[in-house]
Order: sequence, then C-alpha cells, then structure tokens
Amino acid sequence: MCFAVERAVTLAAHRLGIDPIDLRRRNFIPAEAMPYESPVGNTYDSGDYNATLDKALDTARYPELLREQAEARKQGRYVGIGIASAVEPNTLNLSAYELMTGKNDTSGVGEGALVRMEADATVRVALGNVPSGQGYETTVAQIVADELSLTPDDVNVTTWFDSNYNPWLYCSGSFANKFSGTDVGAIIGAARTVREKILRLAAPLCGHAAADLTLRDKGVWLRGGNEALMPLKSIANAAYRDLLRLPAGEMPGLEARHYYVDPQANLLAEGRKLRFQLSYSNSAHVVMTEVNPGTGAVKILRYAICHDCGREINPLLVEGFVHGATAHGIGGTLFEELMYDESGQFLTGSFMDYLKPTALDIPEFDVGTLETPSPFTPLGSKGVGEGGAIPSLAAITNSVEDALKPFGVTLNSLPLTPGRLWETISESSRGLIRTRGLGTIVDGGR
Repeated sequence: MCFAVERAVTLAAHRLGIDPIDLRRRNFIPAEAMPYESPVGNTYDSGDYNATLDKALDTARYPELLREQAEARKQGRYVGIGIASAVEPNTLNLSAYELMTGKNDTSGVGEGALVRMEADATVRVALGNVPSGQGYETTVAQIVADELSLTPDDVNVTTWFDSNYNPWLYCSGSFANKFSGTDVGAIIGAARTVREKILRLAAPLCGHAAADLTLRDKGVWLRGGNEALMPLKSIANAAYRDLLRLPAGEMPGLEARHYYVDPQANLLAEGRKLRFQLSYSNSAHVVMTEVNPGTGAVKILRYAICHDCGREINPLLVEGFVHGATAHGIGGTLFEELMYDESGQFLTGSFMDYLKPTALDIPEFDVGTLETPSPFTPLGSKGVGEGGAIPSLAAITNSVEDALKPFGVTLNSLPLTPGRLWETISESSRGLIRTRGLGTIVDGGR
C-alpha cells in the first residue's frame, strides 16, 4: 500500500514540476492537528511528520547526497536518490470483524498479564502474548522492575504459553504491533496491583499508613524519607509465611492478574466509522543507489532512516527492529518473488530458488530517532516492528528510477531484479515503448 501511495506522490511531483519533498510537506497532517480523525474514523494519535522527514534528510546529509549524485552523473554513473514517508498502524481493533464479516460477536482489543512476587522478592511474569524474537523478555523485565523498584535481573518473564497458567483473551498474541499499547497496559496493571498490596502489607509492619509509603531501591520507604523502613524481601516473606499477622481482609501471597482493554477501541459507529487501528508511528527513508546499466544490478550506497515510535522503552531493541525490518524491505524490493509456471506450479518453494538478501546486500544504516509520545498508551510508546519495511520499497524504487532517469523509465512493479532492470534499460535504449514487465518507458532512448 505504501509502495503505491509513495510512488504516486513521486510521480505526481515529477509531472507537476514540484520537488517530491515539497509535495509531501503540502500533504502531511500537521503536528498541531494531532490527534487527527480521518474521514473513516481512525485517529492519528501523535506525530510530527515534517520533523521526521527533516531528521531523515539531516541524517542522510541530503545536500551532500545531491552533490555526490551530480559528480557521479558527470562521470557517467547512474546514481539516484529516493525518499519515502509512511505511517505504521498499531493495535488492531477487532470490532473491525463486523466490517469484514457482518457479525457483531467480537469487539475491542486487550491482553492479560500475571505478575507474581515470590517470597525472596524475585518476580515471575506471564503474558497472553509470549515472545518470539521481539525481546519481550527484556522490555517486560524493565517495565515490571521499574514499577516494583527492582532491577531487571530480578524479573523472570516466561517465554512459553500454557492456557492453564498464562492469562489470555480471544485477542491474545503477537499481531498488529499491539504490544507497546495493549500488552504494556496489562503488564503495568498487574505490577501496580502487586505494588499496592505490598504497601498495604507493609503499613502495619512499618507503623505508617500505606498512602505515606513508597517503593524504592528494593525496599519500602517513607515518602520523602532518607532510608528504607523495610526490605522488600521481608514483606514478600511475610506474605507467604506469616499468615496470621497479615492485615485483616488481606489474602496471602503477592500475585495479580490484570486484563487490559484498550480504551481507544470502539464499536462500529454511524456512517460505518471505526478506529480500525489505535495508534500510529511514522518514519521516513532516504536512499542513494547506483545501477549498473550493463547488468541491471542495484547497489545501495547510502541509507538513512528516521523513525518515531513514541517513547522508546528500550532504544537498542527499537534500532534492531528498524534494521531488521528495513532489511526485509530491501529483500522485497530487489530479490524476493513468488513465481509460478504456466500450469500454476510453484517454482520458488525453497531458498535454493527464492532469493533473500545476505549481509553483503544490506548496507550500513544511519538511523535518527524522534519521540512524540502517544497520549493514549500507558507509557506513550507505539509500535515499531514494521516501520522499517513499510516505506523502504518505495524509497528504494524512487531511488532506482531516479538513477535511470536518462532512460525515461517509470517503475511500477517489484522486485527490481537485475534481469528485469537490464531488460527495461535495453528496451529503452532501443527506443521501445512497453507497459509490461517492470514499468513503462515514457520516452524512447537516451
């Protein structure tokens, strides 16, 4: 979708004689308009798209790229620059099922979390959405440790799912970038319930009201005090062991399950309006490529990215997502294709035939970041898992097309394999006009 939209913007800019950067700026939702409701009912929660594009251009050292491109063209090299901007939706509202199926038995989106402090004050966390490479173990441990005044090393996050133990809902699982909002809401809810119980259990032991106490440095402190009144281990031990001295009405143990329902989700409204997704990250990519017209091979010379996923819980993990997703985008643009023969036989069913990028094909990424926190998620964080892939296809294609500008080629399909590019370049050189294959040759020859 972003490939089609961002390619259309670039083509429109060329046809109108407007700088593609300027045309994008004219059509961005301004930062001061956030939160912004779209005509179909989606609410863009936060973001400064102009600032993201500015940061991407600065990170790329855009004026320097233009000078390098001009010098390369003087040398007869085919070097191009491409840009693309994108929003990345997060957290699918399952009320959309009514739009898709006509049935109204599913709605909203949520997640469950369990937080249990053991007698030694270590913590165990179980989720309805278990990690499968996203680094939840690290992020969840950070959040829970912060809520309970522990260190992440004190928190163990289960990496498995068992419905006899893990809390879960119909919408549990890893999909639609929902972790940063919905899952985090469940984790914080469970951790804060445990924290409040710790303070209630500590109150009679410390001789102060629970409202006057706080957690700090693995202990219970008097608000504004200079030293710990009790270590957390003592309270946790009492919760499981000294049962007859617990405050009246308090159950033993320190365990809480919390089910969080995203408050931004809504039911299908009049006019069939719906908040289909509940928050939106954004990113901008700037790419410089060089094309060898003799072989059709594309080499990425520079790749700059700016992304904004709200407040970053773990910046290193975020950058890893950006690198990995962009690598996927490079694969989708230049290499990967599902191919069938005339009888419908699938031809690319293994990595012997389905080409993927390797480390040799992935450039160094220059990454800049912005943080415009969402006003609607518990920590102001937003999704980032797909942000590198979404604009990359258009940015790379815009760059390759710019490199081939002397051939008058418009590229409108993927992947940009060397064979296809070579065929398109060759036919352009012979002055042929075609509308199949990679694209259309809009003027014949050089």
